Amino acid sequence: MPRSFLCAVLFALTALSVGVDAQVGAPRAGVASAAAHPTVHHGFPLAGESFSLVVDGLEPGGPVVARLVDALAAPPSLQEHPAFVGLGDPLSADRQTVLLADALGRLTLDVTFDHPEDPGRLIKLLFTDVTSGADVQAKLLVQPPMALLPTDAGLARIELFNGMPLVPHVPLEDTVLGASLSTDGLRFQALLTGGVLQERSAHTWSGPALGERVIHPRGDDLVTSTATGPAFIVVRPEGEPFAPRGRLVPLEVGRPTLEVDPLALAVAGRRWAVTDDGLTAYVAEDDLIVREVDLLGWAARTPFTAGFHGDEVVADLAVVGDHLLVLSRRPRGLPGSLTVLDLTTGSVTPFALDIDPRVVVGISEGTALVLPADGGLLQVVEGGVPTRRDAVGPLGDSVLDGTMVADAQGAGALLLLSDVSGATRLARWTSDFGVRDLAVESPMPLATTLVSGGHDLALMLGAADGSVYRVVPSRGHVELIEGVRTRLGATHLSLP
Repeated sequence: MPRSFLCAVLFALTALSVGVDAQVGAPRAGVASAAAHPTVHHGFPLAGESFSLVVDGLEPGGPVVARLVDALAAPPSLQEHPAFVGLGDPLSADRQTVLLADALGRLTLDVTFDHPEDPGRLIKLLFTDVTSGADVQAKLLVQPPMALLPTDAGLARIELFNGMPLVPHVPLEDTVLGASLSTDGLRFQALLTGGVLQERSAHTWSGPALGERVIHPRGDDLVTSTATGPAFIVVRPEGEPFAPRGRLVPLEVGRPTLEVDPLALAVAGRRWAVTDDGLTAYVAEDDLIVREVDLLGWAARTPFTAGFHGDEVVADLAVVGDHLLVLSRRPRGLPGSLTVLDLTTGSVTPFALDIDPRVVVGISEGTALVLPADGGLLQVVEGGVPTRRDAVGPLGDSVLDGTMVADAQGAGALLLLSDVSGATRLARWTSDFGVRDLAVESPMPLATTLVSGGHDLALMLGAADGSVYRVVPSRGHVELIEGVRTRLGATHLSLP
């Protein structure tokens, strides 16, 4: 999973980590505030990932009471944190300890949600500045990475750790164009046909909607990130002979709609990408234009042009490490282009590719894999520069799909391939060894799509009967998920 820039900022701004040292360390020199006004900042509580929570606005160097409310209902990883473990009666409802703010009036709580029972657990924390008596609370819900699959019974939720269905389904029968979770993990938002944004509890899921509003009747996509939650709706008006200007409609009440160049041309992959810090979005417009959007100040910045003369349309874009990667295609299956925006320097560099690109798969901070629109050649991108080509097999083999997976051996890509007869197989790509076929325990289904959450598991979708399969790449294990059948032609979504 991409690292959260918010967490990086919290680490950089905070010198004190909640733990044994924080409980016994001496306060450093600081200037006492006239009145403490503590606030809480945090990353997204994602199972399987590290999490940081910062309380600032405290009395510098002063004592702070940290209380874990309803401790037994909290995630086990938090119950076992050094700040709360071994305190008083282990069966008591709450656990509390006294910590010291640093010289800047901050406390940091760092935890990795790596316990199998963490997902779905509520976090309720109360911090009290002893000097001023001011307090602040935080309530969050640990969410697992999950796929949302349209079925006749609503949106099925499949956890992307072990491929198990989550109960209950989300009772949505309308077509879902986009989905998001709030930054605290407590609320689920779905963009429905007609530009309706519906909000539901991400704890109960099946309860009645908390509310809904029409953002724009031609709302086409929901732009979101784990750092910001849902940010804005992409509106793509149509018209002849020329399409009107596109619109970016913010979800924050009071902000104006931004007009951009037309968005009439379809993008085969992703039309938008958001940086890990949640501060900047990029949107693909017509005529190979990529628009930068300042999410903090809510302004459309000067765009840049992707590709070379002769390219026709943007195919996909993604943030991988410190680079924005933009794929563009040429007509008749000719080799396309990769345009790289360096997010550190702002430089834009186009590169000619050796393949007709379809989608880019981020593997690690510095490595990505470009999948072809047709054929069996992959293009490797390292450090923002296209390097070698890797063949997936004999002439006639094709790449149906690919997704990032990781196990004890490291990160790579799981590939779904087909041969000239139409038979499918799975392969694993790594930077060191290229493409190697996986020995699969059971017969391969005729699927077309892979979905993963960046762990040692993927889902296979696209079977003619709507069947869904779980794949464990490290074991070559493929298994039907009983009781889940997707609607034919329906598009899956992923959270967060």
